[in-house]
Amino acid sequence: MPWVFNPFTGNLDWTASGTGPTPAPTSYAARFAWGDATPVDLIPLAAGTILVDVQVSITIPFDGLGAALSVGQPSDHNQFLSTSENKPGVQAEFTTAPAYEFASDTLIKLYITPGAGANAGEGIVILNYRQ
Repeated sequence: MPWVFNPFTGNLDWTASGTGPTPAPTSYAARFAWGDATPVDLIPLAAGTILVDVQVSITIPFDGLGAALSVGQPSDHNQFLSTSENKPGVQAEFTTAPAYEFASDTLIKLYITPGAGANAGEGIVILNYRQ
């Protein structure tokens, strides 16, 4: 099990198979806003796919009282990015690294609660995964 140079990251990676570096993750990005129907279907990921990380960038802060965002699946809305791991009322970026391998095909969803009295809020969600 050798160390190999990963040209995508410039790092040395440990490879169990000896076949070379781990490929760079594939990215999926989607824009969202306070008035979008929720949940938002993001992307179906096949069994065996690894969700490397989830990034949410708030480009226009949500102005509703109690605004919340999460990324998950129908059985667990907070599985990959919970409501406690981001603040939609703040222009910022939030990242989690679940490194979760799917046992079956799964549709990833974004859950949006705009908050009471909302009339603003936008962002971008990025999912990085390996198949």
